[in-house]
Amino acid sequence: MDIRTRKMAFVERFLNINDEDLIKRLELMINTEKIKNYESYLKPMTMEEFYKMIDRAVDDHENGNVISHETLVEKIKTWK
Repeated sequence: MDIRTRKMAFVERFLNINDEDLIKRLELMINTEKIKNYESYLKPMTMEEFYKMIDRAVDDHENGNVISHETLVEKIKTWK
């Protein structure tokens, strides 16, 4: 059975569940797995990397490579 068929079968079975506790547990399991999957891609930053980011931010600010909050909000409005 391929993954698409398995998903469809799972959805059909899920739609027939009337036990709210079971639905809550399934939701918790899905959310927990989603978080674990996301966290597996995270890599802690070293202190050296952290300080380099701070130095770059300071340099950007000193060289005028920044925009105001208001300007950013206006740019974001055009993204839609």
